Amino acid sequence: MTFLPIVDRELRITARLKSTYRIRLVSALIAILIAGGMMLIGQIASAPRQLGAGIFITLAWLAFIFCLLEGIRNTADCLSEEKREGTLGLLFLTDLKGYDVVLGKLMATSLNSFYGLIAILPALAIPILMGGVTGGEFWRMVLLLTNTLFFSLASGMMVSAISRHQRKAWLGTVSLLGLIIAAPVGLGGLIAWQNWDWPRDQILRLSPGYTFVVSLDSHYQGQMPGFWFSLLTIHLLSWIFLLLAAFILPRAWQDIPVFKKDLFWSKSLVFLSPANSAKRAKVRAELLETNPMLWLAWRDDRQRNYLCELIGAFLAFELFAALKSGANINIFLGSTHYEATQVLHFVIKVWMALQACYSFGEARRSGILEHIFATPLTNQEIIHGHMLALKRLFWHPVMVLVIGELALVLLQFFLAWGVDRAPFVAVSGVSVGWGIVKLIADLFAAAYVGTWLGFSSKKTGHAVALTIVYVLILPTVLCVPDILIDVLLIVWAQDKLKRDFRAVIADRYASASGRISSVPPRLEAFHSNQPPIISR
Repeated sequence: MTFLPIVDRELRITARLKSTYRIRLVSALIAILIAGGMMLIGQIASAPRQLGAGIFITLAWLAFIFCLLEGIRNTADCLSEEKREGTLGLLFLTDLKGYDVVLGKLMATSLNSFYGLIAILPALAIPILMGGVTGGEFWRMVLLLTNTLFFSLASGMMVSAISRHQRKAWLGTVSLLGLIIAAPVGLGGLIAWQNWDWPRDQILRLSPGYTFVVSLDSHYQGQMPGFWFSLLTIHLLSWIFLLLAAFILPRAWQDIPVFKKDLFWSKSLVFLSPANSAKRAKVRAELLETNPMLWLAWRDDRQRNYLCELIGAFLAFELFAALKSGANINIFLGSTHYEATQVLHFVIKVWMALQACYSFGEARRSGILEHIFATPLTNQEIIHGHMLALKRLFWHPVMVLVIGELALVLLQFFLAWGVDRAPFVAVSGVSVGWGIVKLIADLFAAAYVGTWLGFSSKKTGHAVALTIVYVLILPTVLCVPDILIDVLLIVWAQDKLKRDFRAVIADRYASASGRISSVPPRLEAFHSNQPPIISR
């Protein structure tokens, strides 16, 4: 028997795909365009050494985000999709082991991502010729990016081995990556703030973000052990995730009910379930009367409850920090508070992209959307119902977050009034207000762009990744204000939804009918459920 047969098969299949070669070309072209554009813009105002360092940091930062997103896009749903389709059990009827399936799916889903990263590296090496970047800095960044890609893919693989539903797999991967990246940084900031006698540097080394920072020459000179310790720690954690996926997958592919009848505590839920079921049925009936698409897209309140709990925990911590700092306004409104707010905003935007892409993508995959198009509902009514579902999920939690952030700024304004720090608070309040405006604009853009891409894309994971790139990464690459890009994206998505909404489904069935018409007459009669014409 061939060693790792699924890996061998997937490599042969991937080598024949056109996308394997297109992704390398597109990745290299984007990196060259970014580097060339920065050269043309910065050649007038910057020295060659400063320009080279700026190009290197920009490309490295974009490549770092690309590596983190690939786990969400490629591996977060690769195993759970096999569970839903019922094909995973067929693999385990053979002599295949858990590591055969896990490594095979890893190679099948990550090869194009690795090729895309390799294609970016020549453009990343251009600043070495311009000065400002050393060879050691370049190779440390190569190791970091490769290790980050492996870590992201392994994290998605482990979450996919546990999950069965697509949306839960995505959210679980996002949560796991965000926790590992942000938790050490937040804990390190709390240690510095409280002056605790804890090993702050060792805690920070557990985050891939710390590895990215100390890989640069400006930080590497005094953090040589920290870089290698952090790199090896993340690499070891990635292998642990893969081993866990290989161990869990053969034991978690069956469709086993969560609650068993012989559990004592589950029996106590019987008294509460009728009331909850009746209440839920009443709410669902009201949604159906409002808009059938709203009834389809809105399943339950759990997603909104999770979002409210996240925002509530953040505001509670911020209130505690504000009261603790008192008049020391520079501590509360320093870099740690700003970074924590930006991380929370980014998580909410990614959450919106996931929800916007998932509903239409799942409805199209399951065939429900074709039945909706057979009803008298117009395009506007279908899209409006989907937007109502997104509004029902995000409107109240986001408004609570906005009011909470503004209230915290006002609280700090009154606390700092007697120590002549009010002008500083006013400037910080303007920054907070601008962040809120960007948050709302990005959420609207993610909703409309995610709706269109989730409907038109063949794979929902690709639609999510493209939505994140368009809404969150594109403004940084083009050096254009976020709100301007958001307005253009909203107009473009609305136009596509207005003109090409039903055309996508029509093209799908047109291609299907074209395939049927190309078969011989006897088979064509079989597909059309009509008796064949027999010539005498």
